[in-house]
Amino acid sequence: KTEDKISSPIANLLNGIFSGDPKTLESTSLSAEDSTESPPSSGKKKKKGGKDTSSPTLNFTKDVGAGDVYSIAYELHRITPMILTTVIGTVASDLTNTDVDKRWQATKLLGRLFAARTSDIAMRFRPCFRDWLRRSYDPEGAIREMMIRSLTNFLSSQYNQTDLCSDVSEALSVIIKLDKITEIRVYAIHQVCELAHSATSDDAAAGEANRRKTHPISAVSAELLNAVGSRVSSKFKTERKDAITGLAKIYYKHYVSKKLQHVQEGGENVDIDEILDVLSKENVDTAIEEKFSWIPQKVFESVFFTDKQDPDLRSRIFQIVDDIMLGTVKKEGAMLSPTSRAVGLAMMLQTLQTKDSANKWMCTLFSHRSNLQRSLASYLDARSKAKECESGSAEAFTADADAMEKLEKMAAL
Repeated sequence: KTEDKISSPIANLLNGIFSGDPKTLESTSLSAEDSTESPPSSGKKKKKGGKDTSSPTLNFTKDVGAGDVYSIAYELHRITPMILTTVIGTVASDLTNTDVDKRWQATKLLGRLFAARTSDIAMRFRPCFRDWLRRSYDPEGAIREMMIRSLTNFLSSQYNQTDLCSDVSEALSVIIKLDKITEIRVYAIHQVCELAHSATSDDAAAGEANRRKTHPISAVSAELLNAVGSRVSSKFKTERKDAITGLAKIYYKHYVSKKLQHVQEGGENVDIDEILDVLSKENVDTAIEEKFSWIPQKVFESVFFTDKQDPDLRSRIFQIVDDIMLGTVKKEGAMLSPTSRAVGLAMMLQTLQTKDSANKWMCTLFSHRSNLQRSLASYLDARSKAKECESGSAEAFTADADAMEKLEKMAAL
């Protein structure tokens, strides 16, 4: 076969280029040094609240040129993967290269090879795969950021490789929880939440998901979602806001809408038994409950941040509950019917009954909103009465003073 005849010469050529063999480099115009793509340089910029002095650039990927040996190696994998049998190890040796460019290129190429939808390279080269996973803790921020993209790509395409995905999920969880740069943690949160939100809800449709080049929600582990949940208590405003919002969207798509399907189909005349079935604790899918039902707890526990610490958070929580976790309300055609929204809220309250801290903060939040609504109504009534009085009269001055007093009380809440 022609493939057998050319495999060894091509593999030797690639190995020589990747290893920097002088004789090989003299006989070819290809080079692993002259790449059209390189990582961003890391500046010495101090991040508030962080210990890492390097600063990643979040959008640095460019298209690889046709003459780039890394791109050629990837294309060979698509055509004749067996040619790369001896090349993978050579590329993996650059994962610990002190040259950041080489380390970055090797990490990127292996990430593309491992995550290719038709690839089994990660399974066949487990030691190289484990070495690649360690780049999640690379001292260079740009490499860690690239690993986030590669890891989420791997989960979306190789979700059937459960053992490998478990290792990938662990690496991503560590980045989300412990990375020293806030922007990288936030980027990882975005990628994981997008991966979960774009997943198909029914794991039984995994075959269909593979044909459509999508992925089932099983690709995102409970461990990963819990890692995102751990950032709800972050001292950084953007990080906790994005974590809360991302989890809320996942909760609605993969938990609320699924559990309320029959209630929603029944409309306003839904059978009461359908509602009771949703709220029943019998015959529940334990795995689904453990994976998603804790999310309201995290949302309401974030209320412990005061208005002084985060003046927008509490109003944001109301918006998340009203417009995301219970479906967006529209003037024409809500995503959920009023009955479904009521049952959805009852589901959340039921979950929080056994969570003292979250239940307390939820009661605090809703009590505060109730007090504000009553105070606002009282002020509007007082203003209305003041306008009915004759201008300049004693009654008008008294009514204005009463309205001002009520306004001051409302402002103090």
